[in-house]
Amino acid sequence: MSRRSSTGLGFDAWTRKYKVVRLINGRPKEKEMIKCEVYTAGGGYGDRWRPATRGIHFGMRRFVLAAVANAATHKLPPVFANGSLHWLINPKSFIRWPRAAVISFSVAEETFTYSRSPSFWASEVHQPPLARVSLEHLVEMDNQLRMVRDLRNNPNGSTLEIWKLLDYSSGNWSLSHQIDLSGQVARDLCEPQIVRVIGSVGNCRSVKKIIIATSKRMVDKKFENKVHSYDPRSKVLETILSVTEAHTSRITNTPSSRFGLFEESLAAVHKTDREIALSSTLAKATKEILLRLPAKSVIQIKFVCKQWLSLTESQSFIQSYLEHKNMDKRPKVMLVGKGTGQSGFSFAPLNRCLPEDHRHIALLDTKMVCSKPCHGLNMISTEEKDYLYNTCTGFHKVYCNQAKAQAEQHAFAVGNKNVGLGFDLLICEHFLVEIIYKLKDFESRQYN
Repeated sequence: MSRRSSTGLGFDAWTRKYKVVRLINGRPKEKEMIKCEVYTAGGGYGDRWRPATRGIHFGMRRFVLAAVANAATHKLPPVFANGSLHWLINPKSFIRWPRAAVISFSVAEETFTYSRSPSFWASEVHQPPLARVSLEHLVEMDNQLRMVRDLRNNPNGSTLEIWKLLDYSSGNWSLSHQIDLSGQVARDLCEPQIVRVIGSVGNCRSVKKIIIATSKRMVDKKFENKVHSYDPRSKVLETILSVTEAHTSRITNTPSSRFGLFEESLAAVHKTDREIALSSTLAKATKEILLRLPAKSVIQIKFVCKQWLSLTESQSFIQSYLEHKNMDKRPKVMLVGKGTGQSGFSFAPLNRCLPEDHRHIALLDTKMVCSKPCHGLNMISTEEKDYLYNTCTGFHKVYCNQAKAQAEQHAFAVGNKNVGLGFDLLICEHFLVEIIYKLKDFESRQYN
């Protein structure tokens, strides 16, 4: 017997992570006849599969085996709804009618449960499972689990029924839609060998249309695949897509529908070793401590070890640090000062300087112009030098200006120059633009 498997994708609402779950049927001589493995996309387990946390309970194994066999035989992927992945059990896998119809795997808790057989199965208990005429498959509609009952070969009436699971524990199902296969609907849905309800589309203001995919054998090696929309209110079936599929080799069975509905979204599917290390409990606690330190201390601390260096230089830490330091969301007015004989400038919040005695404040002894903050840096210009400052750490770089000329009497000009500070978003680097005039005569409009 060949190995069979079934794989599905689910979302863990507790950890906000996507999980890929696969069920694998083992061979007779293998120790495990059935096993469940989980791959957490972007999780802390690294790029590998791992066994499910709770495993498969002994009493559930025969149901899981039957569900995997049914999924592999009829090409039925598991359906994700209400936080769980669901597999349908085919009664034909049992000599007697099983008490379970659907097995469910909780993506968050990683446990298996089952739902009892629907009421319409009870009406067929008098006949053996192998004599069944109807076929079923599962589908998610409005985040609720539905079972589609294919009664196209029913002598009492050709229909498609859609049942909604109301309660997992009691197995209470309710008929929500019934599609009468007559007229045009009969031609489009009764002739194909494969008919699958794959979901519904629409909004709360309009009646949602049911999306149905079909597959029909045309000639040898060619198949016609279509997608239809069915309006339950007007009972109109509309074909929205038709694709002819050709195979190079002969296929005995009609391939199942290859169409599916999905909601477009982006999510990380893998974490690097660095991201895994930064997501540990120790790294999170260290991050919360470093967020409360001054910028100068953070710069010094990153030389302690490689882990702290990696943490403080990560983009997530930089963003969190900026958000933490600006929690009050109020802009701060800074005063720039430099006393006589001092080598550098100093920045101080205005609210700290105002209460102090004005006699102890060092005034500037020369004209200077300070730019607005530009991605964490400020530009201070004097007549002879320009200073690029990080006001948080105090680090600065000095640029000397050797040009001499008559000073310009302008609020934003120092000496004979105008200096601007900018940031290039493409290369993520600051740049300085300096315009120096040896001659500027407004009356004659001569510039040099």
